[in-house]
Amino acid sequence: MGAEFSFVKNSIDAAIEFGEKSPEWNITVPEKDKDAALNRARHHLNSFQNAKILWVDDHPENNRNERRMFRKLRVDIDTATNSEKALDRLSIDIYDLVISDIGRDDERDLDGLQFLDKFRAFDKKTPLIFYIGVVDPDKDKPAQAFGITKRPDELLHLTLDALETKKY
Repeated sequence: MGAEFSFVKNSIDAAIEFGEKSPEWNITVPEKDKDAALNRARHHLNSFQNAKILWVDDHPENNRNERRMFRKLRVDIDTATNSEKALDRLSIDIYDLVISDIGRDDERDLDGLQFLDKFRAFDKKTPLIFYIGVVDPDKDKPAQAFGITKRPDELLHLTLDALETKKY
């Protein structure tokens, strides 16, 4: 797993670099935080294996590096570019975790919070993490969400937390 894990490190580095280039996202990740997330992932590789994640985002190009990272960790990832497609997938398949953005460019689509409400109407247990470009530090995470972050290292931690919780 050594060579593959270096790819995981490269993917998280690329995700951080992509986030740092976007002035509105204002993402910075201290090296020690990135290293802590990678070390934790290395020590809990079995938590990722065979996990199934649904990633909902109308701009999947923005999280390409993060999805590559999870795939190298042997996570099966399905994607949906809108809430309707995501709800369809969730009605026919079982996922260990859902990752979603909140904002949607299409006004006809449900935003992430509306999507979460619809999802919780039929699934109260599957964790959902919001992975978004801008987090308002004055707002709490949505009550029915497992977590919310804009940082790739925190996404890795939250994903591990969710997958480990789901196993019990």
